[in-house]
Parts: sequence; structure tokens; C-alpha cells
Amino acid sequence: MKEATPAIVRVFAVFDRIFSALWRTFKMVRDETLWAWASKSQRERANRAIYAGLKTYYPGGATFEQGLFPWEREKITASFPPFG
Repeated sequence: MKEATPAIVRVFAVFDRIFSALWRTFKMVRDETLWAWASKSQRERANRAIYAGLKTYYPGGATFEQGLFPWEREKITASFPPFG
């Protein structure tokens, strides 16, 4: 027979889900508001500053080595004339 989860654990799990959802929502609103108020050049500078320190995006890094997502590859190939 499966043992029931103690009530205190269930209560903490519910609060954890609620607070996690609230935190994710806060961060999303914060980020979207910041980007809405920043100029294009400010957003570009911020992106360069943020991603410059993440070695995973450089050749040899885990993210770089995964390559493009299929939708990224499709957009890029649709934007350029065929080679050859």
C-alpha cells in the first residue's frame, strides 16, 4: 500500500509552486518592461555584454556545438540566395 504524503509536505509543495510561478512572472514582466524602455542600441549592447561572458556560445562550447535549431536554419537559408 502506498503511504500518504504528509500534509505539511503537500502544503509546502503548493506554496513552492505558487511562489515559483509568481517569481517567474515577476522576472518576465521585469525583463519585458526593461526591454520595452531600452533603445535598440541599448538592447544590442546589453546582449553583447551578457553573452560575451558565456563561453558556451563560443566554438567548442556546449551550446555552440549543438548547432542551430531547425527553425533557425530555415530562417537563415530562406534569407540568403542558394550557394553553388
